[in-house]
Amino acid sequence: MEQNRGYYAYFFCVILRTEFVNMNEYTIQLTWAEEAQVWVAINDEIPIVLESGSLDALIERVKTATPELLELNGKEHTNIHLHFKAERLAVVS
Repeated sequence: MEQNRGYYAYFFCVILRTEFVNMNEYTIQLTWAEEAQVWVAINDEIPIVLESGSLDALIERVKTATPELLELNGKEHTNIHLHFKAERLAVVS
């Protein structure tokens, strides 16, 4: 029985590793463009550049456009994980 525990632990780790390798993860950089008063989403791997006045609306646009853009570029377009990183500079005087 003790010998089987090692096998099951190894098997479990292989499954987890395989799932993480097969995931399509992309980090979307969200930046506030002060002059234009819009949020801009950028990722060079997909590739995608979108903008919107609302951060929530921009995230929804990215979620909708990403699978289509990946497919058009001949990339895997299922099981996509998007990480959104927002950045906004505020100068306080």
